[in-house]
Amino acid sequence: MSENCFLITCEHGGNDIPRAYAGLFSSPGAKRDLISHRGYDPGSLQIGRELSAALDAEIIASQTTRLLVDLNRSLHHPQLFSKYSSRLSAEERASLLSEHYHPYRTQVEGKIRSLLESSNRVVHLSVHTFTPRFRGTHRPLDLGILYDPNRREESRFSEQVVTRLAFRSSELSGPEFERLRLRVRHNEPYLGIDDGLTTHLRTQYPSPRYLGLEIEINNRYTRWQEKRKQTLTAALANAIQRVPIEL
Repeated sequence: MSENCFLITCEHGGNDIPRAYAGLFSSPGAKRDLISHRGYDPGSLQIGRELSAALDAEIIASQTTRLLVDLNRSLHHPQLFSKYSSRLSAEERASLLSEHYHPYRTQVEGKIRSLLESSNRVVHLSVHTFTPRFRGTHRPLDLGILYDPNRREESRFSEQVVTRLAFRSSELSGPEFERLRLRVRHNEPYLGIDDGLTTHLRTQYPSPRYLGLEIEINNRYTRWQEKRKQTLTAALANAIQRVPIEL
């Protein structure tokens, strides 16, 4: 049995609309929302794929817009359906869950069970991006590592990643990064125990065999040159790979 393995997921990887629901998004406002952060996490799928390649890990991703149903919300969450999909009938919303929500979550849970059969620990990285400004407030943050502080191994793993990223960022000064210093924080811009897929999965799999980390990257990186984005992803993958197996 191997010691650690990784799984990458991307719940908000795209803003695709299944043809059956295209009518919900025909208005100008809906079209604007679709291409904004409300519709998906810009850049998250590409970053997830690059982490998958760097860590030799499988990636499970959705490219359907979260404005239909949010795969990172629990069934009871008031934002599970958006203002567009909440207009649907109860039967239609149930169809959305059976077509998109449940298959995705079932696939993720099944993959974790499978990995745990051959590994001592699964490190699950749920990749997201966030807006540089939220409700008029600037977010002075480049990257957040979200975890549950009450799970000792998650805390230790996250601390090791942040420490290594801080050290690595000191090496990124140069013409390609314009003397950038990565601003990395624990449990920002959201709390690791907020409602989400990793929060749910912690109830299904015990620590230390399951570590669920949400990776939040400032989506200004998606507007940067490709080399800069790749440098950030490489630094993150390098930091994760260097965490000692025994925490």
